[in-house]
Amino acid sequence: DFVLELPVPDVKARSEIFTIHTRGKPLGKDVKLTSLASGSDAMTGAEIASICQKASLLAIREFLLAKGKDLKKLKIEKKHFEEARKDVK
Repeated sequence: DFVLELPVPDVKARSEIFTIHTRGKPLGKDVKLTSLASGSDAMTGAEIASICQKASLLAIREFLLAKGKDLKKLKIEKKHFEEARKDVK
C-alpha cells in the first residue's frame, strides 16, 4: 500500500473543473464559472462535481414544481449553485 497526497486544485484548475461538469447544461445568464471557481477555495474536484450535480437537480426540481413544460426554459441559476454549495462539506 502507498498513500498519494494530491494538492487542492488552484483557481484555474477549479474553473476548468466547473467547465467540465457544466458542459452542455443550460446555465442561467447570472452564472459565472470564474466567480464560482474563485469562491471555492480549498475544494476538491469531487466536491465541485457534487455541487454541479446538486445544482442541476435543484434546478430540475424547481422547474417541475413550477409545472414547467418547455424544457428550453429550464436554467441552472446562480441560486442553485449557492444552495448546492451549502450541502457540500
